[in-house]
Amino acid sequence: MAQAAGTYTVKSGDTLSSISRTTKVSIESLVKLNGLSSSTLKIGQKLKLGAKSAAATAPKAPVKTQVSTRNSQVRVIAASWRGVPYVYGGVSKRGIDCSGFTMAVMKQMGVNLPHSSAGQYNYGSPVSKANLLEGDLVFFATGGRGISHVGLYLGDGQFIHASTPRTGVIVSNINEAYYRSTYVGARRVLGR
Repeated sequence: MAQAAGTYTVKSGDTLSSISRTTKVSIESLVKLNGLSSSTLKIGQKLKLGAKSAAATAPKAPVKTQVSTRNSQVRVIAASWRGVPYVYGGVSKRGIDCSGFTMAVMKQMGVNLPHSSAGQYNYGSPVSKANLLEGDLVFFATGGRGISHVGLYLGDGQFIHASTPRTGVIVSNINEAYYRSTYVGARRVLGR
């Protein structure tokens, strides 16, 4: 069944990321055009794509722009988890831990990661702190030895992570004394 010009009907298995890839409309635009407050979609839901279907009119973007757009999509997806309680071993919006959070967000971006911060450190390519981009995974040794915590870099020194049972999923500054002293490194898993 053909889509009406300028709309998309959500099908089983669709995510904002997959719809964005299919329609060539950014996640940010989908969220804004449809007044979405989370990344949760309902089967049969009709999404506005704009005046004309972007898939038919979008020019081919340079690879660097595609990477930048894809990385910035992480911000929208990750923000929908803000405030979710921290639960060790959790993998849902009822409760999630740090590696479960990064695993869930990256899964929506089409990247499969293990449910372990140390295990996630083996994915992607290393990136220096000075060259961090939105969507990079940032790792910390908060328990003393070895990698024990992971978050998603948002840009401007900010990262989002499932922090503690007291705070849940929050945004923190990577340059705060605590995170500066426990920082181990970063990996880029998007846009390789």
